[in-house]
Amino acid sequence: MSQADTESKGNYIREKYEVVVVGGGLAGICAAISAARLGCKTVLIHDRPVLGGNSSSEVKVTVDGANIAGKKRDLRESGIIEELRLENWHRNDARSFYIWDAILFEWVTREQNLVLHLNTSAREVVLTDQVRIKSIICSQLSTEKDFFIDGDIFIDASGDGAMAYQAGAKFRMGREGKSEYGEDLAPEKPDAIVLGSSLLFQAKDMRRPVRFVPPVWAKKFESEENFVLRDHGNPRRGYWWIEWGGKADTIKSNEEIRDELLKALMGVWDHIKNHGNHGADNLALDWIGSVPGKRESRRFMGDYVLTQKDVVEDKAFSDGIAYGGWGIDIHAPDGIYSKTGPFYAHKTLKGPYTIPFRCLYSENIENLMFAGRNISVSHVALGSTRIMSTCAVLGQAAGTAAFYCRKYKITPRDVGRDHIMELQQQLLKDDCYIPNLTDQDDHDLARNAIVTHSSERCAQVISADTFRDLDVPRAELVPISTNRIDEVALLLKSSLNKPVDIKLHARKARNAWDFSSEEDVVCVSASVSPGKSWISFPLHFIASPGLYWFWLPECTGLSWGFSRKELPGLQSAKLVEKLNGLEIENCWDNAERGDYCFRLLPESFPFGGKNVISGVSRPEKSPNIWISDPLKEFPQYLEFDLKQETSVDTIYLTFNSNLSLHMALDYDELDIKDDDDRARYAQLGPIPECARDYSVSYLTHDQWVELINVTGNYQRHRRHRFQPVNASKIKLEISSTNGSDMAMVYDVRLYCEGT
Repeated sequence: MSQADTESKGNYIREKYEVVVVGGGLAGICAAISAARLGCKTVLIHDRPVLGGNSSSEVKVTVDGANIAGKKRDLRESGIIEELRLENWHRNDARSFYIWDAILFEWVTREQNLVLHLNTSAREVVLTDQVRIKSIICSQLSTEKDFFIDGDIFIDASGDGAMAYQAGAKFRMGREGKSEYGEDLAPEKPDAIVLGSSLLFQAKDMRRPVRFVPPVWAKKFESEENFVLRDHGNPRRGYWWIEWGGKADTIKSNEEIRDELLKALMGVWDHIKNHGNHGADNLALDWIGSVPGKRESRRFMGDYVLTQKDVVEDKAFSDGIAYGGWGIDIHAPDGIYSKTGPFYAHKTLKGPYTIPFRCLYSENIENLMFAGRNISVSHVALGSTRIMSTCAVLGQAAGTAAFYCRKYKITPRDVGRDHIMELQQQLLKDDCYIPNLTDQDDHDLARNAIVTHSSERCAQVISADTFRDLDVPRAELVPISTNRIDEVALLLKSSLNKPVDIKLHARKARNAWDFSSEEDVVCVSASVSPGKSWISFPLHFIASPGLYWFWLPECTGLSWGFSRKELPGLQSAKLVEKLNGLEIENCWDNAERGDYCFRLLPESFPFGGKNVISGVSRPEKSPNIWISDPLKEFPQYLEFDLKQETSVDTIYLTFNSNLSLHMALDYDELDIKDDDDRARYAQLGPIPECARDYSVSYLTHDQWVELINVTGNYQRHRRHRFQPVNASKIKLEISSTNGSDMAMVYDVRLYCEGT
């Protein structure tokens, strides 16, 4: 932790920083760390004793995002939030929120340019000429200290936006009417309703029957009819739908909301223990949240307001700096007391959408940015952007933008107008993902290198763990590297006593999550005999390399071989009429974890070494990953021919940390359905697909010289700096992973950064 420029002035301790971040939730943490890492003298001010916001041990909301608890593949957020999750997964065997608190504290306090003030509340704002913040006045109640903090750039990541509010930043609170932004999920007329807050609990298995005597003030929920569409089958881990406050002011009525939620929570536990059989005889309340998890309050106005249409239609923004993927999830205004269920509106998204930088800075306060749930969005769009991992990547974008404000001595609006590509490229370099953007960094020496590999995996899935009935149409999305597809073979099983014909449909996909096409490229039939066999479908069509998905219609008596092991860039799906218990139009739900068995003729090899310089570090329009042949032994390597001797002093590596895995903070939050899920989620330590032991060497004067040797790695994104060397070739050699039989690398960057 660095020392601030401090001086005592009257009753105040005066400190000066280049970047001031208020709010120590995940958005504020990522904003502060990103600014500090880029060299800005930064302070993080948080009014609670622990970091993490809703994810802290005070609230205990698991960190979720675009991959929707592991239901959407390859969409977990990367960057700083991924570092934190991987560290937690590696070290936190008990999945304890208290260890998570400690990891967040460690990550913040180890940054040399970052000062942390906990238990400190921003009370007043000092402006210059009404459009610029000069200072904030803060009180630390635990020490009776007052701080007068000067800054150049201010980032409000506090959720409620108290600092931005005091500065006079324009904001909204409540719902817009349908007509304002053309949102069909909005009410007819605007009102003051917001998303409510929730209070969570945890229960402990006492291994003997225990009673529960509710307090006299607890609410009464004696009938199952009190819980329409509210699943309460797992009583160990609390329920998000213990929610209230949507019709109240979630700031000024926060204490009233907390008291009402506690009454409702005790009533829910009374119902579970004393009314009906809920399998809770041996359970006792072990923890009750003292702080409500808040979803919505003020939303501050930027130069752009993100709306439902932007989220649903994935509008392309030239100033995109982050992405979201959680469906539009709007809760009933009456919360737990709603008679029609917990949802007011819900819309599932087909893929990730982009968030523009113009949503992250104030329309009228020139040196103020936002990060988290208080950014410039409509109430409907907030139903998606409020999720914590999305807030975290917004925080990293804001902190990185603050660096460019300092570098060029300009405002955030100026950054968006004149330096947006620099901001985007720095975010990509730091392992953030922005849809449809690639590495365009002219200083990256790897971009023009000739890449070769030791081996490459074929695109096929040939071993089945189980068979999935064709009780609904089912599909598999596959990357194709060839210019034609002569044949697709599928592993099918028939319980019928005679042959049956079935059609295979082939369609193009725009990206790794796209099952939207309604037009067949080709459709052919094949006969399936009784029993289990590989069934060949002769396609014989010219195919441009890219993504295709093959689907089979519903067919009673037939099933398709399914592997629970997953390959990046592949995707399975099924056609459903309901999603999350809600009626929807026919939708391809790509929430299945695993892949259907297939073989291609000719064989396709889309996982080659050149993928690591594609400029995208996750599956998108192609797999964008090198995967070695699982039949070949380690070590496996990538080699970069720089074509001439070049000075190199830095290498950035991005490995595979399985961005499909749901990395919940609490074991009871995980979606355990069978032994395979239990084995996947109960594993302790590093992600198996991630490289563990690796080295980097360079070729000079026909001799290979080792630069780096790493053992025991478990992080996805690594940066190594070393004394400059003149190299004609660079080699990355992976000698072992944390469990996988394949080496996997998404991205390699080479630089001569000079620092």
